Amino acid sequence: MDTKPRLHPLFVRWLDRALIAAEGGPAGAALPLNAASGVSLGRFQLDLAQQSALRGALAKFARSCLIPGDVEGLFAKRVAAMTPSERERARKLVDGLLARPAGAAWLARFERAMLVHVGLCVRRLLAKAAPAAAPFASSLRGQVELGCHLHQFGTGRTERLATFLAGAPVIFELADGTMRQVGFRGALDVAQFREFRRATRWGRENPRANESRHARIDYALRAAPAWI
Repeated sequence: MDTKPRLHPLFVRWLDRALIAAEGGPAGAALPLNAASGVSLGRFQLDLAQQSALRGALAKFARSCLIPGDVEGLFAKRVAAMTPSERERARKLVDGLLARPAGAAWLARFERAMLVHVGLCVRRLLAKAAPAAAPFASSLRGQVELGCHLHQFGTGRTERLATFLAGAPVIFELADGTMRQVGFRGALDVAQFREFRRATRWGRENPRANESRHARIDYALRAAPAWI
């Protein structure tokens, strides 16, 4: 009998709400100060510099609108590498494209696809969860935490996260060359999962932003049913 956790039927609905709160995205484009980010857009702040399929689709839509220039090349840049004029052009381009009904519909399709893609990755990770991680992995709350994490860090390399969920300790190398071992004790819960997030390089280098993100997710889920 298969006893592994299954993806909750309300996962997509509540991941949508949590990501809107965590990312704080406006309807159009944002140009984050984070040097690692490109032009980000929409409710989930989808990063054009890091998502080639998204970037290519938006560039194709721009060409269909007869917009001149290398739109895809511009959107491939990190914001920190852009000149002031490039930043202004990128903002106007995205805002203009998304102001068109076809552009808004295009973005909505991509956002839905992203939620489904993250859900598939969460489902793969659930299959690796140790028995002690099963209560967390089976809960809607735990799955939303996983989904928010994957949206931020990507679904391409999840080896460390899978190892952590399997109950084995994960080693993080700190800036001073020392090592930090992170695992969970007893049954995995939200607090211990967030210790894993704090141990990541981004979590260590951006502690205030990380805790703010946690607080926004908590706020978004306050309206969720008590049983999540």
